Amino acid sequence: MDYIVPKDIQFDFVGKLEQMAQHLPLILEGLKVPEDKWPMLLQKLNQTTASKEPVALSSHSLDLIYKSYSSDFSRFDYPKEPVS
Repeated sequence: MDYIVPKDIQFDFVGKLEQMAQHLPLILEGLKVPEDKWPMLLQKLNQTTASKEPVALSSHSLDLIYKSYSSDFSRFDYPKEPVS
């Protein structure tokens, strides 16, 4: 990941996929996209019908994920514990 997003780049905003509906208007505003274009850009085109039930992972699996992505958890302010 450090090759894609070097640690020396300072972020003033990190949008999260989980909060895209709240973050996208801020991004569009920052990019100076005219507000009359927003409805087209904010509409959901392919919303999934899949279950939104959390997937149960073992403690071992969670530890492996955290160890593999620990710098991302820290840099992007994700909690180590799963959010229900």
